[in-house]
Amino acid sequence: PPEIQIKLPPTVKLAITPKTGTAPLKVDLDGDGSSDPDGNIINCEWHTPSQPSIFGCRTQMSFDKAGEYEITLTVTDNDGLINTAMDTVIVKQPLQKPIASFNANPKTGMVPLTVNLDGNGSSDPDGNIVECEWQVPGKPLVYRCNTQITFDSAGIHKITLKVTDNDGLTDTAIDSVTANKSKQAPVAKMSVSPISGQAPLTVKVNGSASSDPDGTVTNYEWTVSNGQTAFGS
Repeated sequence: PPEIQIKLPPTVKLAITPKTGTAPLKVDLDGDGSSDPDGNIINCEWHTPSQPSIFGCRTQMSFDKAGEYEITLTVTDNDGLINTAMDTVIVKQPLQKPIASFNANPKTGMVPLTVNLDGNGSSDPDGNIVECEWQVPGKPLVYRCNTQITFDSAGIHKITLKVTDNDGLTDTAIDSVTANKSKQAPVAKMSVSPISGQAPLTVKVNGSASSDPDGTVTNYEWTVSNGQTAFGS
């Protein structure tokens, strides 16, 4: 009887590098390890849902969206026989940095000005805030999302909030508060001439030596124990 020769299908071996990463992810596909026990490999075809097939035993494939992708390698030998193998690539969303946001209250006032700082409005799209750091020139760093800072000098003071998320990514928000000098009362000084004499007595009064430490004197009012009132310096 004639000898019957049985053709053997190829053996598939594939390697995908990397197997996981963040989008957009490009992976190297290697099917060169595939073999045919009674012939040779003549074709490699890579396929994954939603993408066209790619031909070639060594090639690349790109993934722009997060998800889990099954990649199938089909090899064909010189006898037209085929075999397949499959592996999976996991594509993750790119890490997103947090969003720093805070309220400073009050935004203005007299020195010493104590400002309440609230950073709890900060957020992280893909995780959570793990640290708040307040930065104010000339003052030590503060590591609480709610805190207070007192300004003893007048001026515009910049406040920076730096937040860190659970992935180690950071963001900053900046605002400022205005501390004004405390209002000081004017200092009254006067002179009277003469200070004694026969009635009827006319005296000259002078208040021009009066002053205001943080402004100017705008009004002079004189009163006498007998009920007289006068205005002017």
